[in-house]
Amino acid sequence: MKILTWEEGHEFRGMGGVMKWIFWPQNGCNQVTLHYAIRQPGEAMPLHSHEFSDDIVSIIQGRGKVVTDQGEFDIQAGQSVWVPAKERHGFKNTGDAPLVTLGSQGPPDPQIYQRAGFRFDIKGR
Repeated sequence: MKILTWEEGHEFRGMGGVMKWIFWPQNGCNQVTLHYAIRQPGEAMPLHSHEFSDDIVSIIQGRGKVVTDQGEFDIQAGQSVWVPAKERHGFKNTGDAPLVTLGSQGPPDPQIYQRAGFRFDIKGR
């Protein structure tokens, strides 16, 4: 077992805003991840997809839009979004305060971490 604060995560800035990888394969989480993200007004995560991974993203603070190939949908604090594997998605802050999200992915998508320079194999793949 590990107990970490959201701020103790590994900082990553490659997906619009500041993301903290809290639980991820580099610290032993090979079946599921937990990411904390803060996007300032106007910041956005570009459209992307995960070949084998589902995402669940909960909005902790703020408001914005989830962007998909089917359109843009309003999101706000207190809501959660499930995105199945292979579905393109992104998030953008359309509010005037930070958009704070907490996301979980299962299984982890190694391409996310490889783009940041981490090289490792996730068990079972």
